[in-house]
Amino acid sequence: MTSKHNLEIVVTQREPKIRIQHADSSEYAYYLDRQGNTIDWSEQYSPRLPIATVPVLGVINVIFN
Repeated sequence: MTSKHNLEIVVTQREPKIRIQHADSSEYAYYLDRQGNTIDWSEQYSPRLPIATVPVLGVINVIFN
């Protein structure tokens, strides 16, 4: 909030780096950004990324160089 009572918002678009896919289902997937934060999968956006197939969805530690 500025001194003139204006609300200032900074929006930064996150860039997916890898798609995480459950081995038993093509119905559920999500993306990870460079910091390892999850990004919901969308039918409207399909980036060309490496896909990591995992047996059970859960916490995954990924390091990007």
